[in-house]
Amino acid sequence: MFSYIEKIASLMNEADKEEYKRIYAPRVVAVPPADSRRDVCVCADGEIRAYGARDKKIPYIDESGVRTYIASRDGGISWKTYEVKPGDIGACVKIPWTGRYITIKGAVEEDEYGVRGIGRRYFSDIGPGDTNPEIALIPGTKVSLDNFQPFCDEVSHKIFSAAYHIDENGGYHVKMLVSEDDGVSFECIEFPEIPRFEMKWPHKSLRWENNGAEPSVTRLMNGPLWMIIRTSHDYMYESFSYDDGKTWSTPAPSRFHMTLTTPFPLTLSDGRTILFWNNTQPLPEFDKDTYWPPIGNGTKLGLGEDVFTNRDVSHCAITEDGGKTFIGCRELIRSPIRNSVYDRAVGDEYSSNDKSVHQHQAIELPYGKVLVSVGQNTASRRLVIFDIKWLYEKECRETFRQGLENVTTHGFIRGYCESHKNEGP
Repeated sequence: MFSYIEKIASLMNEADKEEYKRIYAPRVVAVPPADSRRDVCVCADGEIRAYGARDKKIPYIDESGVRTYIASRDGGISWKTYEVKPGDIGACVKIPWTGRYITIKGAVEEDEYGVRGIGRRYFSDIGPGDTNPEIALIPGTKVSLDNFQPFCDEVSHKIFSAAYHIDENGGYHVKMLVSEDDGVSFECIEFPEIPRFEMKWPHKSLRWENNGAEPSVTRLMNGPLWMIIRTSHDYMYESFSYDDGKTWSTPAPSRFHMTLTTPFPLTLSDGRTILFWNNTQPLPEFDKDTYWPPIGNGTKLGLGEDVFTNRDVSHCAITEDGGKTFIGCRELIRSPIRNSVYDRAVGDEYSSNDKSVHQHQAIELPYGKVLVSVGQNTASRRLVIFDIKWLYEKECRETFRQGLENVTTHGFIRGYCESHKNEGP
């Protein structure tokens, strides 16, 4: 599974390795061409790519612009931009025990029973850059297409894709797609609905409801499979499987403080696991019906302040005992625009309106480094490299010699933009 690390190292010269030695605390190395989640990958020869698009005409939709990727052949230190060839499979992961590459992408087709599937399963013997991959529709289950890359578990030789769907009443339902035949077919395991957000002190109105969104999965060292889940509560939810994914515990609150943001677990080649998440808190929900001047329906549902106050810093911590304890909880990156007077005025209008450092994807690099893609919108999303030993530091100091640059406070102040009347803080 981790042979790609050796491939990355094989492309690095002595100068690259010396530069690697100088990377310790998180260093920003590039701006990825898409919101962080699933677009970073490693080619068969060790080239690192991050896929996306430029010149989009429709927000979020890559196909409305020119598909591109940025690539690094020196371990992530420097990057160049290229246009994507038609039909390119894009980002995908290698199945260690077969050598083939797999990814799952969104599709709108319905199966023979009229049920929308998770999308298409792509196979390739070449990996990223393959313009003629094998494609098949995954039928039979109603789920969101907003998923991570599949997780290939070397212990069980199963492939997992954590997913969810939203019902007609706005409820979120977590599901786990499991393949025991190397990705040819998937069985769907459904989970009980996670409780919804309750309006109680200090909240005076409802919060944006995400009672079980954007789950991801990995295996803890010498232990169970671990699924972590985004919710509207004040803590990330989690579920465990002790029988290689056949059965799972009922999702329950974890020890990790996190609200309405997306966590990501990265298991390293030595079995340790790094968790990336936003250890931050949104403002209490105020009575939006009495606010003057009036605010829009999107903000009344929590979409304004909830994606602003709790997403301006990303955190990470590491476990080396199968999840019993975590070390670190360090600030990986702070939003570059967290102190902007009006953040609607910066960034790319065809990227996400969420200009935060929430959402993560990470890969292990050679020589004890990690590459993380984090954030949404060109204003704030970044590719970052750091040394794993940085997580084990026991103290961090702030001298305030740069003023209050590293300190942020929040309050709800309604802004105005002609194209977003009555919307947003």
